[in-house]
Amino acid sequence: MSEIIRRIFIVGSPRSGTTLLQSLVASHSWIQTFPESHFFYNMGDTGRLRKFLHLANTVASKSTIQRWLTECDRRDLANYLPDGATYSAHVKAFVYLLDRMTRENNKQIWVEKTPLHLHYIKYIERYVETPLFIHIVRNGVDVVSSVYDIANNDLNKWGGNRSLEHCINRWELDIRLSANELGKENHFFVRYENLVANPVQSLEHLFKFLRIEFEKDILVRRISEKQDYILPSESWKSDVSKEIKLRTNIERLRSLTKKELEILQNRVNKIDLTKF
Repeated sequence: MSEIIRRIFIVGSPRSGTTLLQSLVASHSWIQTFPESHFFYNMGDTGRLRKFLHLANTVASKSTIQRWLTECDRRDLANYLPDGATYSAHVKAFVYLLDRMTRENNKQIWVEKTPLHLHYIKYIERYVETPLFIHIVRNGVDVVSSVYDIANNDLNKWGGNRSLEHCINRWELDIRLSANELGKENHFFVRYENLVANPVQSLEHLFKFLRIEFEKDILVRRISEKQDYILPSESWKSDVSKEIKLRTNIERLRSLTKKELEILQNRVNKIDLTKF
């Protein structure tokens, strides 16, 4: 089997284009990807003392991996669940599974995409060998209006109502977390608007960072290949295989009152995205 030469994490605020970026990167012939795992969030969902001691939430971690293996159609690997209570033991087991499934598919690189892992970069960098991170950043009006609409109009999708204030705060926090990683050699930043306006140029720059040769048929392969990393329950991702174009959330903006839209635009305009 091939050796794993890159371990890549795509991170960013929800509804920023993380799935589109995943679909493009994973269309490279060397790269394997998977459904969202939410592993680091669930592993670290513990009390303050256990966090301080770097002790995992063993029940949540194991159930997360079992659920994820089912979604990957690899329940045969359930015997490789973490053995031990430390972060180190649980991450080692998770990375082993990622590596193994990638090698078994004759690939050399894997990309894991869970937007929320943006909040767990320090743990990933500590416990995963030489990880690379791709951040995607998108205009806050589009991100916030999309999250607000999905969270409040289909409660079964994202687990319940979220206020506009909550959605704005989350986007602002995510931008700050990405900005904290600027200038670090293992972090790369993609602007959503640039990606959809000129995908070839954006991907050429990205693959140069990854030190992988860009394959010109990636855009064709993205549409033709089966995207089994998108689950049937993730209906909000259904348009990811469509033609790449700038999608604004005009319909979703119409659901906001004039006052809400004014608040959103004022808050978003205070954040400088030109640094990315």
